[in-house]
Amino acid sequence: MILSDTEIRLASVRLKNFLSFYKGTVEFDPGLTVITGPNGSGKTSIFHAVKFALGSNQREKRYSKWSDFIRHGASSAEVELIVALDGQTRKLVRRIDRDGVPRAYIDDKRVKAAEHNSLVERMGIDVDNTLVFMPQERINALRDMDPIEVRKLVEEGTGLEVLRDRISSQETQVARDKRRLETAVSEAQVVKQEIELLQKDLKRLFRKRELQARERK
Repeated sequence: MILSDTEIRLASVRLKNFLSFYKGTVEFDPGLTVITGPNGSGKTSIFHAVKFALGSNQREKRYSKWSDFIRHGASSAEVELIVALDGQTRKLVRRIDRDGVPRAYIDDKRVKAAEHNSLVERMGIDVDNTLVFMPQERINALRDMDPIEVRKLVEEGTGLEVLRDRISSQETQVARDKRRLETAVSEAQVVKQEIELLQKDLKRLFRKRELQARERK
């Protein structure tokens, strides 16, 4: 899901010792891209490579460890993603060793994960959104979902669930503020009545003092 007005296009992805790929580059033409091929041809590897390069730290059941992404017999893996972002070409790279955590690079410069993720956020891509990157096993699981589960999945993926929670929270706050306002208005009415009574008492006191002053004369 693209969550911003930023103009972005994935130009290519290069894999090195990543899952089933020894070396390989896939270029994406403008518009809709469909990758087809028989089982074991590497479609899933490309899927995970793009997701990995964009900074996702999610791992499915088959890949519970970072080392599971490294091709058998290799000591490290690397994915390079070329992105056209607002007319500029940016290069995102992530590397992983068998005994380490992913290292991120932007335009050949080593960066912290936070900086890498910030650039991806600027692109407006929610890389861990289920509807953006849906693994094959999750697609198969859709067949066994009931309508309520499917609706929940769609709401989570489109952000409707978060929006509904925000609306509910705001409604609760509005109701709380309304009660406070009603209490304040009620208290103001009581104060007004007390002031009116005090004003009447004050008038009576003034009249009494005027009468006493006349009697003394």
